[in-house]
Amino acid sequence: MKLTTLSASLLLIATAGCSNDQKLFGPSLMPRAQAAEMISDTSRRDDALRAVALDAVHDGDAVVANEAIDHMTPSALRDDVASRCALWLAHHWRAGEGASIAKKIGDTSRRDQTLAEIALGRP
Repeated sequence: MKLTTLSASLLLIATAGCSNDQKLFGPSLMPRAQAAEMISDTSRRDDALRAVALDAVHDGDAVVANEAIDHMTPSALRDDVASRCALWLAHHWRAGEGASIAKKIGDTSRRDQTLAEIALGRP
């Protein structure tokens, strides 16, 4: 009986540790980004990368968002995703990372508008 109780207690402690790590660090979205990058059809790849970038930025992972945006085909969709990610980061007190992503926007007018919103603190 005592051995079973001890085993159950150790199992709970070990599981709780893993759960806390998951809460602190969250699941990595990098495997999704890597899978999306391998899609040969440009339209499907960009749609998948858009989803990864937005999910990543909402999880606070600017690295994966950046990776996903970098692998998108330069287009209005890429500019929209970069702008949305940049503004989200800036709104969540990460203006430096937001400005870095905003610099990836190809459309000069959209890039300037996004950077101005970040600079003025009005994302």
